[in-house]
Amino acid sequence: MDPSKIVLFGFVFLIIGIGFFVVADRRKFLLVLTIAFAPLQSAFIFYHFNGLMLMDFPMLALLAMSLFAPEKNFRWSFSGISFAIALFLGWTLVTCFTAENSGWAFSEWTRFFRGFLLFVCVANYTNTPSRMNAALSAMLGTFAFQAMLGTYQWRYGPMGLRILEEIGYEWRAAGTFEHPGVIGDFLIMLLPIVVRLLVFQKHSDKKKAWFYFALLAFGGGGLLGSYGRGPWVSFAGAMVLMFIYSLFQRR
Repeated sequence: MDPSKIVLFGFVFLIIGIGFFVVADRRKFLLVLTIAFAPLQSAFIFYHFNGLMLMDFPMLALLAMSLFAPEKNFRWSFSGISFAIALFLGWTLVTCFTAENSGWAFSEWTRFFRGFLLFVCVANYTNTPSRMNAALSAMLGTFAFQAMLGTYQWRYGPMGLRILEEIGYEWRAAGTFEHPGVIGDFLIMLLPIVVRLLVFQKHSDKKKAWFYFALLAFGGGGLLGSYGRGPWVSFAGAMVLMFIYSLFQRR
Protein backbone atom coordinates (compact mmCIF):
# COMPACT_ATOMS: atom_id res chain seq x y z
CA MET A 1 0.00 0.00 0.00
CA ASP A 2 1.37 3.39 -1.02
CA PRO A 3 2.00 5.42 2.20
CA SER A 4 1.17 8.67 0.40
CA LYS A 5 -2.27 7.30 -0.47
CA ILE A 6 -2.90 6.41 3.16
CA VAL A 7 -1.92 9.95 4.16
CA LEU A 8 -4.20 11.44 1.48
CA PHE A 9 -7.22 9.38 2.52
CA GLY A 10 -6.53 10.07 6.19
CA PHE A 11 -6.36 13.81 5.47
CA VAL A 12 -9.63 13.72 3.52
CA PHE A 13 -11.32 11.72 6.26
CA LEU A 14 -10.09 14.27 8.82
CA ILE A 15 -11.45 17.19 6.77
CA ILE A 16 -14.82 15.52 6.48
CA GLY A 17 -14.91 14.78 10.20
CA ILE A 18 -14.00 18.33 11.23
CA GLY A 19 -16.31 19.94 8.69
CA PHE A 20 -19.20 17.75 9.77
CA PHE A 21 -19.12 19.32 13.22
CA VAL A 22 -18.08 22.86 12.23
CA VAL A 23 -20.03 23.71 9.06
CA ALA A 24 -23.64 24.83 9.48
CA ASP A 25 -24.98 23.24 6.28
CA ARG A 26 -23.43 19.78 6.42
CA ARG A 27 -25.15 18.59 3.27
CA LYS A 28 -23.78 21.46 1.21
CA PHE A 29 -20.30 20.82 2.60
CA LEU A 30 -20.44 17.11 1.74
CA LEU A 31 -21.94 17.85 -1.68
CA VAL A 32 -19.06 20.20 -2.53
CA LEU A 33 -16.49 17.56 -1.53
CA THR A 34 -18.29 14.87 -3.51
CA ILE A 35 -18.28 16.96 -6.69
CA ALA A 36 -14.68 18.09 -6.16
CA PHE A 37 -13.40 14.53 -5.63
CA ALA A 38 -15.47 12.91 -8.40
CA PRO A 39 -12.85 13.30 -11.19
CA LEU A 40 -10.01 11.92 -9.04
CA GLN A 41 -9.15 8.25 -9.48
CA SER A 42 -7.28 7.84 -6.18
CA ALA A 43 -8.71 4.75 -4.51
CA PHE A 44 -8.09 1.71 -2.36
CA ILE A 45 -8.53 -0.94 -5.05
CA PHE A 46 -10.18 -4.13 -3.84
CA TYR A 47 -11.38 -5.76 -7.05
CA HIS A 48 -9.91 -5.20 -10.50
CA PHE A 49 -9.96 -1.41 -11.07
CA ASN A 50 -12.57 -0.73 -8.43
CA GLY A 51 -12.66 -0.11 -4.72
CA LEU A 52 -13.14 2.76 -2.30
CA MET A 53 -12.78 6.07 -4.15
CA LEU A 54 -12.03 9.45 -2.61
CA MET A 55 -15.49 10.69 -3.56
CA ASP A 56 -17.10 7.75 -1.75
CA PHE A 57 -16.38 9.21 1.70
CA PRO A 58 -18.55 12.35 1.38
CA MET A 59 -21.06 10.69 -0.96
CA LEU A 60 -21.75 7.79 1.40
CA ALA A 61 -22.11 10.30 4.24
CA LEU A 62 -24.74 12.16 2.18
CA LEU A 63 -26.59 8.94 1.42
CA ALA A 64 -26.48 7.92 5.09
CA MET A 65 -28.04 11.26 6.03
CA SER A 66 -30.74 10.68 3.43
CA LEU A 67 -31.65 7.42 5.17
CA PHE A 68 -31.36 8.39 8.82
CA ALA A 69 -32.08 12.15 8.68
CA PRO A 70 -33.77 12.77 5.32
CA GLU A 71 -34.68 16.21 4.10
CA LYS A 72 -38.21 16.90 2.96
CA ASN A 73 -38.97 15.70 -0.59
CA PHE A 74 -35.82 13.59 -0.87
CA ARG A 75 -36.39 11.10 -3.67
CA TRP A 76 -34.73 8.18 -5.41
CA SER A 77 -36.91 8.23 -8.52
CA PHE A 78 -37.26 11.04 -11.04
CA SER A 79 -40.13 11.55 -13.43
CA GLY A 80 -39.28 10.93 -17.05
CA ILE A 81 -35.91 9.24 -16.55
CA SER A 82 -36.32 6.68 -13.76
CA PHE A 83 -37.48 3.93 -16.11
CA ALA A 84 -34.53 4.49 -18.46
CA ILE A 85 -32.09 4.48 -15.52
CA ALA A 86 -33.56 1.31 -14.04
CA LEU A 87 -33.54 -0.40 -17.44
CA PHE A 88 -29.93 0.56 -18.08
CA LEU A 89 -28.65 -0.51 -14.65
CA GLY A 90 -30.71 -3.68 -14.69
CA TRP A 91 -29.69 -4.74 -18.18
CA THR A 92 -25.99 -4.04 -17.64
CA LEU A 93 -26.11 -5.99 -14.36
CA VAL A 94 -27.76 -9.01 -15.98
CA THR A 95 -25.27 -9.05 -18.84
CA CYS A 96 -22.40 -9.12 -16.35
CA PHE A 97 -23.19 -12.79 -15.72
CA THR A 98 -22.98 -13.67 -19.41
CA ALA A 99 -19.84 -11.68 -20.15
CA GLU A 100 -16.60 -13.45 -21.06
CA ASN A 101 -15.05 -12.03 -17.89
CA SER A 102 -17.84 -11.48 -15.38
CA GLY A 103 -15.48 -9.98 -12.80
CA TRP A 104 -14.38 -7.14 -15.06
CA ALA A 105 -17.93 -6.54 -16.24
CA PHE A 106 -19.29 -6.33 -12.70
CA SER A 107 -16.47 -3.98 -11.73
CA GLU A 108 -17.52 -1.65 -14.54
CA TRP A 109 -21.18 -1.95 -13.51
CA THR A 110 -20.34 -0.64 -10.05
CA ARG A 111 -18.99 2.49 -11.74
CA PHE A 112 -22.34 3.03 -13.45
CA PHE A 113 -24.10 2.51 -10.14
CA ARG A 114 -21.76 4.98 -8.44
CA GLY A 115 -22.66 7.51 -11.12
CA PHE A 116 -26.34 6.99 -10.36
CA LEU A 117 -25.73 7.57 -6.64
CA LEU A 118 -23.83 10.76 -7.47
CA PHE A 119 -26.76 11.91 -9.61
CA VAL A 120 -29.18 11.23 -6.73
CA CYS A 121 -27.07 13.36 -4.38
CA VAL A 122 -26.73 16.28 -6.79
CA ALA A 123 -30.39 16.20 -7.87
CA ASN A 124 -31.65 16.22 -4.29
CA TYR A 125 -29.22 18.56 -2.57
CA THR A 126 -28.98 21.39 -5.12
CA ASN A 127 -32.37 22.54 -3.86
CA THR A 128 -31.44 26.07 -2.72
CA PRO A 129 -29.59 28.93 -4.47
CA SER A 130 -26.77 28.66 -1.93
CA ARG A 131 -26.25 24.96 -2.58
CA MET A 132 -26.56 25.44 -6.33
CA ASN A 133 -23.84 28.11 -6.28
CA ALA A 134 -21.67 25.91 -4.07
CA ALA A 135 -22.09 22.96 -6.44
CA LEU A 136 -21.24 25.16 -9.43
CA SER A 137 -18.15 26.52 -7.65
CA ALA A 138 -16.99 22.99 -6.83
CA MET A 139 -17.52 21.90 -10.43
CA LEU A 140 -15.65 24.89 -11.84
CA GLY A 141 -12.89 24.45 -9.25
CA THR A 142 -12.19 20.84 -10.17
CA PHE A 143 -12.48 21.79 -13.85
CA ALA A 144 -9.86 24.53 -13.33
CA PHE A 145 -7.49 22.09 -11.63
CA GLN A 146 -7.75 19.46 -14.38
CA ALA A 147 -7.55 22.10 -17.14
CA MET A 148 -4.44 23.77 -15.73
CA LEU A 149 -2.79 20.43 -15.00
CA GLY A 150 -3.62 19.23 -18.52
CA THR A 151 -2.20 22.38 -20.10
CA TYR A 152 0.99 22.00 -18.05
CA GLN A 153 1.34 18.33 -19.04
CA TRP A 154 0.87 19.20 -22.69
CA ARG A 155 3.66 21.77 -22.64
CA TYR A 156 6.09 20.39 -20.02
CA GLY A 157 5.16 16.78 -19.28
CA PRO A 158 4.00 15.14 -16.04
CA MET A 159 3.99 17.26 -12.87
CA GLY A 160 4.76 14.29 -10.62
CA LEU A 161 1.49 14.18 -8.66
CA ARG A 162 1.72 10.48 -7.89
CA ILE A 163 -0.35 11.00 -4.75
CA LEU A 164 -3.26 11.80 -7.12
CA GLU A 165 -2.50 8.85 -9.43
CA GLU A 166 -1.07 11.03 -12.21
CA ILE A 167 -0.07 8.63 -15.00
CA GLY A 168 2.06 10.99 -17.07
CA TYR A 169 2.49 11.11 -20.84
CA GLU A 170 5.46 12.82 -22.48
CA TRP A 171 3.48 14.70 -25.11
CA ARG A 172 -0.22 14.36 -24.22
CA ALA A 173 -2.39 15.76 -21.45
CA ALA A 174 -4.22 13.29 -19.21
CA GLY A 175 -4.75 15.23 -15.97
CA THR A 176 -5.25 12.77 -13.15
CA PHE A 177 -7.16 10.38 -15.43
CA GLU A 178 -6.11 7.01 -16.80
CA HIS A 179 -5.97 8.08 -20.45
CA PRO A 180 -5.86 11.35 -22.44
CA GLY A 181 -9.19 10.49 -24.02
CA VAL A 182 -10.83 10.60 -20.59
CA ILE A 183 -9.65 14.12 -19.76
CA GLY A 184 -10.92 15.13 -23.20
CA ASP A 185 -14.36 13.75 -22.33
CA PHE A 186 -14.27 15.49 -18.94
CA LEU A 187 -13.32 18.87 -20.41
CA ILE A 188 -15.91 18.84 -23.21
CA MET A 189 -18.61 18.03 -20.66
CA LEU A 190 -17.97 21.31 -18.82
CA LEU A 191 -16.43 23.63 -21.43
CA PRO A 192 -19.83 24.55 -22.97
CA ILE A 193 -21.00 25.62 -19.50
CA VAL A 194 -17.90 27.82 -19.14
CA VAL A 195 -18.51 29.36 -22.56
CA ARG A 196 -22.15 30.04 -21.72
CA LEU A 197 -21.20 31.69 -18.42
CA LEU A 198 -18.65 33.85 -20.22
CA VAL A 199 -20.62 34.88 -23.30
CA PHE A 200 -24.30 34.80 -22.35
CA GLN A 201 -24.23 36.00 -18.74
CA LYS A 202 -24.07 39.67 -17.80
CA HIS A 203 -21.06 40.41 -15.59
CA SER A 204 -21.22 43.41 -13.30
CA ASP A 205 -17.82 42.36 -11.95
CA LYS A 206 -15.24 42.20 -14.76
CA LYS A 207 -13.02 39.98 -12.63
CA LYS A 208 -15.57 37.19 -12.94
CA ALA A 209 -15.57 37.55 -16.73
CA TRP A 210 -11.78 37.29 -16.77
CA PHE A 211 -12.03 34.24 -14.51
CA TYR A 212 -14.31 32.49 -17.00
CA PHE A 213 -12.02 33.53 -19.84
CA ALA A 214 -9.05 31.97 -18.01
CA LEU A 215 -11.06 28.77 -17.49
CA LEU A 216 -11.85 28.72 -21.20
CA ALA A 217 -8.20 29.26 -22.15
CA PHE A 218 -6.84 26.55 -19.87
CA GLY A 219 -9.70 24.22 -20.74
CA GLY A 220 -8.98 24.71 -24.43
CA GLY A 221 -5.28 24.10 -23.80
CA GLY A 222 -5.96 20.89 -21.92
CA LEU A 223 -8.39 19.71 -24.61
CA LEU A 224 -5.93 20.50 -27.40
CA GLY A 225 -3.11 18.81 -25.46
CA SER A 226 -5.12 15.62 -25.04
CA TYR A 227 -4.92 15.07 -28.81
CA GLY A 228 -8.30 13.37 -28.57
CA ARG A 229 -9.90 13.68 -31.99
CA GLY A 230 -13.24 12.31 -30.76
CA PRO A 231 -13.56 14.93 -27.98
CA TRP A 232 -12.55 17.67 -30.44
CA VAL A 233 -15.36 16.77 -32.85
CA SER A 234 -17.84 16.31 -29.99
CA PHE A 235 -16.94 19.70 -28.52
CA ALA A 236 -17.42 21.42 -31.87
CA GLY A 237 -20.87 19.87 -32.24
CA ALA A 238 -21.82 20.75 -28.68
CA MET A 239 -20.76 24.37 -29.19
CA VAL A 240 -22.92 24.74 -32.29
CA LEU A 241 -25.98 23.38 -30.52
CA MET A 242 -25.27 25.43 -27.38
CA PHE A 243 -24.98 28.70 -29.33
CA ILE A 244 -28.19 28.03 -31.26
CA TYR A 245 -30.03 27.34 -28.00
CA SER A 246 -28.48 30.25 -26.10
CA LEU A 247 -29.35 32.84 -28.74
CA PHE A 248 -33.00 32.31 -27.87
CA GLN A 249 -32.53 31.65 -24.12
CA ARG A 250 -30.17 34.42 -23.01
CA ARG A 251 -31.70 34.60 -19.55
